[in-house]
Amino acid sequence: MPDTIDTTYPLLNAEVSGPYLNIREQASETAPPHRRVLAPGLIVGGIWKPTDLAAEAQAVRDAAVSAWTPSVVAAYRAQAEQHHAAELAMFPPPSTDPADWPLNRFQFEGMLLTMGVSFADIETAIAAMDSTATEKAFAISRLRNAQTYQRNHPLIAALMPVFGLTDAAVDAAWMEAKDIH
Repeated sequence: MPDTIDTTYPLLNAEVSGPYLNIREQASETAPPHRRVLAPGLIVGGIWKPTDLAAEAQAVRDAAVSAWTPSVVAAYRAQAEQHHAAELAMFPPPSTDPADWPLNRFQFEGMLLTMGVSFADIETAIAAMDSTATEKAFAISRLRNAQTYQRNHPLIAALMPVFGLTDAAVDAAWMEAKDIH
């Protein structure tokens, strides 16, 4: 059984002479062409020349290592930092505006209780407001049944003075409550 096969590839217009490798068996003339694989090499002057892949890979590694001068390393680091900064810009830091953080019922009621206000106190304040009976009924229903509470809802702004609460105090309590789960 020969270990080399000489043939001409018309598409490359090149003569190929050298060892062939077969995945399952040694190269043989009886192996079908689609099962024959060229050994690692280069086409030089239109002719396939087998090469030592390990030596070639080591030469490439040696050339790459020698190219890493301090200025190249500094340029690479600067490029990596710039790329990292661009990635961070895609994800801005979380908002510190309470209006961007709706609270669920658990968080909202907990925030109110820490501020010394209960739902019953709010219902009493709504009942005492100068509004129509329908507006009062819907305000109380919203308070009791809402799934989320928005910081910029007009009812919150209307009730803050009744309980002596400032915007800063409510904002601080709101931002603390948003992280409670």
